[in-house]
Amino acid sequence: DFAAEYISRIEEGNRKRPRSINTEKGHAKFWSGALGNRRLHSITPGMIRQALDKRAATGISPRTLNLALTTLRNIFAEAIADGLVDESPCQKVAWRKVDKKERRLVTAQDFDALCAGAMETSKNGQQFCDFVRLLQYCGGRMSETMRLRWEDVDWDRKLLVIGAEGKSKNHEVRHVDFNPSLESHLKDMHARRDTRSQWLFPSPQRGKKDIPSRSFRESLLLARTASGLEHVGFHDTRHHFI
Repeated sequence: DFAAEYISRIEEGNRKRPRSINTEKGHAKFWSGALGNRRLHSITPGMIRQALDKRAATGISPRTLNLALTTLRNIFAEAIADGLVDESPCQKVAWRKVDKKERRLVTAQDFDALCAGAMETSKNGQQFCDFVRLLQYCGGRMSETMRLRWEDVDWDRKLLVIGAEGKSKNHEVRHVDFNPSLESHLKDMHARRDTRSQWLFPSPQRGKKDIPSRSFRESLLLARTASGLEHVGFHDTRHHFI
């Protein structure tokens, strides 16, 4: 019952992004099935470990199990704040060890090839390339960069403001100082901008309503095939920037 109450609260309070809430909702459902007949104060670390072990036996990855444990920790933190329990049994449950694969860093030349492939194969090739370059030069996440407005570009202070509308990860606002590549790219985009739109990446299908693009996924798939870089994704730009 309290797991459902916790999910309702974070939804109604808009505490987290919709995607994060949906993830927690799925894990809360798992815990309700595994521990739903127990009162909060009677749940032990052993019960939690046993439930995770059973789920691991079905082939669920250690990372997903850790996300499930995070959700249960959040539920108990809410219960502690409400005064329903004094402590969380989750604190005595160890995280699952995750095998970390070595990440292949994508080079500037790889992004050049990816953009060249998009220009050859995608009708949105130019906008896709602008998006990839901006990610490459500012280190932004895909969704938050897609929502950037021209008012988020502070030309005077040479700053790019990310998350000004409060919808970035953790609802944080970040300021990225211009570097030579970022400044040059923004100026080039600004010179070619659609003056009818406030967005850096306006939707081609927006009609009379000014909305941003939602995804460049199809262009990415075409660009990957054309360039032979099937392993490259948008998040690689963030690692490249860092």
